Amino acid sequence: MLESLNDILTAFEAGINTAVIRSEQKGNKPAYPYGTYKVTDILKEKAHLAVIETKPKEGDSTKCIISYKGQCDLPVSLTFVHSDARKLWQIVWKACDWWDDLAADVCEPLGITANRISDPQDRTVQLETDWEYKFGFDVKLSAIVARDREVDTIDVESILKTLILED
Repeated sequence: MLESLNDILTAFEAGINTAVIRSEQKGNKPAYPYGTYKVTDILKEKAHLAVIETKPKEGDSTKCIISYKGQCDLPVSLTFVHSDARKLWQIVWKACDWWDDLAADVCEPLGITANRISDPQDRTVQLETDWEYKFGFDVKLSAIVARDREVDTIDVESILKTLILED
């Protein structure tokens, strides 16, 4: 899902007409207004909630295939920055509307569901001589992750025969 994040954020930038960069990175800050994003965690479904299936590998009795299928969530924190609080609120609400109304058009073809999981919050900080207004909210991207793993099987019959003969 991380590989799709760039495509989603590119569409988001175009939709709100505001640059969005990764937060906490080196380099010069862009001109106001701009947005930042930060992936706060990668949450995989708990093992007891995942679908796990084991089946023999066709044509090879010494191997089996373990199939895992579960939900993966990617929380993303979005923060927008400007020197004018009134203009910033307009940008933030436009961004909220994009996630509420338009994100599905971009995310669903990628197999991802997008949900805004918080309302806008004031994240303003005071600089040495002025205020830097920051307002933001969080979204959650979710996808079903499936993978197969090939493993060696255990030959229980041979082990039991060995144990019985040794007694």
